[in-house]
Amino acid sequence: MTAATVERCLAWVGGAVGLGTLAIALAAMAGSLRRPSGRTEPGARFALRPMFLVVATGAFLTGGILLWRPLPISLEDSHRVLLSACGCLLTTGGCILYLWGLRSLGMMFGPSSGFGVRLHAGHQLIVHGPYAHLRHPMYLAVMSATVGSLRHHDVRTHRPRPA
Repeated sequence: MTAATVERCLAWVGGAVGLGTLAIALAAMAGSLRRPSGRTEPGARFALRPMFLVVATGAFLTGGILLWRPLPISLEDSHRVLLSACGCLLTTGGCILYLWGLRSLGMMFGPSSGFGVRLHAGHQLIVHGPYAHLRHPMYLAVMSATVGSLRHHDVRTHRPRPA
């Protein structure tokens, strides 16, 4: 197998794991919005509506796709494969940590935003699973998966996009 083939396979694996995790997270988010709410901050009443969450998620994904640029570095084939393997491990590890956090939260999981939070009736602080070790494991998971999903292009062979 060539280095380029291995890199493409790793990119597909990372993409499939990331999209699968996103689908599970969106399903959990939709389910959480149907549960009875306890306390809701005023900004959350607007920002945590299902249609707003769908539009915001779509805008985030669209922005990421439109703004994505590969990192301009030049590496030997073996180093590129190693870098791609490390990226795939970071992406997969981040997604596994996210799903572990989601499972640990269980019925306490719910979407939140910078505008406010909506707590479920009977809300409890979760202190098991990854929450026994980290305050925000799902944030760390998203950051890890994001760093792992960075790609590069070889500056020796890259042709700039037309403006």
